[in-house]
Amino acid sequence: MNSINSISLILKWIIFGGTILILLTPLVVGESFFFLFVAPKSLYFMALVEIVFTAWLILIIFNKKYRPKFNLLFFFIVLFLGVLSLAGIFGVSPSRSFWSYYERMTGLLMWFHLLAFFLVLSSFFQEKLHWEKIFEVSVLVSVIVSLIALKNIDFSAKGVWALSKDGATLGNSSFLGSYLLFNIFLAFYLFFEKKDFLKKALLITAGILGILALFFTQARASLLSVIGGLFLLPFLYFSFKKKGLIKICAIFFLFFFFCFSLFLGYLSLKKGSFVYQILGDLGFKARYVVWEGAWKGFLERPYLGWGPENFEFVFVKYFDPRLVLKEYGGEIWFDRAHNIVLDTLISGGIFGFLSYLGIFLASFYLLWQKFSRKKISFWTFSIFSVILLAYFLQNLTVFDMVSSYLMFFLVLGFIGKKEPQKNLSQKKSDKELTPFKIFLIFFILISFIFSFVKFVFQPTMANLYFAQALRSRDLSQKLDFFKKSLETSPLGKYQKRIFFAEAISRISPNKNYPLDLKKKIIESFEFGAQELKKSIQDNPLDYRSYLMLGTLYSSWGAFDSSKLSLGEEILKKALKINSKNQKTYEILVNIKIRQKKYDEALKLAKKAVEIEPRSYRSHLLLFWVAKIKGDEKLAKKEFKKALRLRLLELQR
Repeated sequence: MNSINSISLILKWIIFGGTILILLTPLVVGESFFFLFVAPKSLYFMALVEIVFTAWLILIIFNKKYRPKFNLLFFFIVLFLGVLSLAGIFGVSPSRSFWSYYERMTGLLMWFHLLAFFLVLSSFFQEKLHWEKIFEVSVLVSVIVSLIALKNIDFSAKGVWALSKDGATLGNSSFLGSYLLFNIFLAFYLFFEKKDFLKKALLITAGILGILALFFTQARASLLSVIGGLFLLPFLYFSFKKKGLIKICAIFFLFFFFCFSLFLGYLSLKKGSFVYQILGDLGFKARYVVWEGAWKGFLERPYLGWGPENFEFVFVKYFDPRLVLKEYGGEIWFDRAHNIVLDTLISGGIFGFLSYLGIFLASFYLLWQKFSRKKISFWTFSIFSVILLAYFLQNLTVFDMVSSYLMFFLVLGFIGKKEPQKNLSQKKSDKELTPFKIFLIFFILISFIFSFVKFVFQPTMANLYFAQALRSRDLSQKLDFFKKSLETSPLGKYQKRIFFAEAISRISPNKNYPLDLKKKIIESFEFGAQELKKSIQDNPLDYRSYLMLGTLYSSWGAFDSSKLSLGEEILKKALKINSKNQKTYEILVNIKIRQKKYDEALKLAKKAVEIEPRSYRSHLLLFWVAKIKGDEKLAKKEFKKALRLRLLELQR
């Protein structure tokens, strides 16, 4: 065996072993990390993808068998990423679009890694046996995740749907559901491909465990999508594998099912319909409100959207004060529309959505093409078609994270895989280590080192520094770790600034603080304000940074009263961006009270009530101001209103 063959063999083992390790991503949890369920998974995934991708790039220099082959699916994936890149460059915040933040990690940086993952999967793994091994490992990992989810269920709770919302190692039942959805269908796919009875029994057990995990963790969107997909499979079988009346009836049913689904989808968006009402009662009221704002945001920027990871700006601009009410969930921050159509329209506009849709259409086309040419079995064609359909449908109410993206691109890699080329002999020149090839390998390795350090190692260290900053009780250490985190990597810098400012804003004023501690507190306030100003300078629409800077100045005002006027100035700018969020008025009222401007505080509190009269918190705010001002009549009146509204809220 010559040196080239030895190198190729090592590279192949790196690719295969690295791919298997990538499938362990859902199990990764880092207690030392900031966002322990998301950041370590994403960084782990990107690290391994870079290693595997680098090995593949070197391998294809010597062996053209593993070089990528153009097909329609590859075209639409590249097109979608190209549109997203343009949307990010010309969007509201290019930095957010590329880096994202530790809570999500789904910016352009992640998408480039997903493209690299797809290239390796679709080009290197060509044999059916290899894919079966990969799917077996994936299903095995999902079994472990399902068992962890089922283990954490409190079976003593009353009511089936009250059992658990635990997401096992994924941290959230929706993310768990998106991940398990793929593996449930993969288990059934392997069931039909295997002949061994024991393996079939184990695969059915794996699928059932996944369904039970979906049921008991309340991953309703995924559960309904899985049930719907499994329900479709026999009718697809009768349509393609049977003849006569059974075939006609099955085709008729599929047509009816498709039309009925579209009709239900229409009713779910039509105000006043029974479907709209049922979904609202099930907790969709907030989603509907957010979707209304998202649609307005799309109409404002219809072609390339606002850029990836920039939904927050749309949400702020079209904020609806009803969201503070309990019946609408009480959540006042959304960074996703929780709807793949609207999220994609906001991220990449109509061009982004059409290219994203093209990925699915190209996948269906390739599956049909291979099935019609008898290159794949009926079960391969039908199950993978149903996987994509179920995945898209469940994403109408949830959104993706790294674990579901991993599974999505695993499926895309299988669908778009290169067909094995028989009798492909290597030329003598392919086996030679020429100076040009040495240069290419050197360039690839240097690029890998740069990329790994810049996009994996530094973000990892920055995350660990920031987690230490948040945990540290020593203010000096907290500040030092925060500075280190910002200096190490720009990933999540906007989010980190807000979290740090929020942490130091909680410092209670105390006249007995030692002089050194007071100096460190002031230094922390100054640095926090300076960093938030950078966020605002980068993006004047960053309402949340305005709000946090106003809060910071309000807290700082307890040590230096001159800062209160700066807080007032900043919050007035925040009101120009969003005048309907009661949070701004709450902080302004606090500043006015400290400035002893009680009439102005009362006016602001009344404005908060006017925005949403059904909010008991706004009435409590007005009660508090009236009490301080000495208006006992108004205070008594507002307290009664707040109490009545709170009791009504608790009864719902």
